[in-house]
Amino acid sequence: MTFDMNDVAPQQSGDLIPDGTFAKVTMSIRKGGTDGMSEVDRGLLKPSNQPGSDVLMVDAEFTVAEGRFARRKFWQNFTVQGGKLDEQGQSIGWKISKSQFRAMIDSALGLRPSR
Repeated sequence: MTFDMNDVAPQQSGDLIPDGTFAKVTMSIRKGGTDGMSEVDRGLLKPSNQPGSDVLMVDAEFTVAEGRFARRKFWQNFTVQGGKLDEQGQSIGWKISKSQFRAMIDSALGLRPSR
């Protein structure tokens, strides 16, 4: 079987979104198949792929909503349980994730972080 590729449109630009670009995004959570601690997060969390790790994460997919980079996607895992612990026995990864979630909410609402 042969294919004629002469009438195929060129590939879209694969340029990276430049550092510092302001973009309105939507966040979706991709189910990871592992239960959390309540009915709300049943099947929601994603386990680490590192052998012996107790880390559970939220697998987030971000889609640029408008502008030059509209429909572009990027992904990030947010630790919600497990991993290294601080002096109080709290997950360091979860503390970092909470800070990132707060920054997202502050940005969406136009709030300035008070430190």
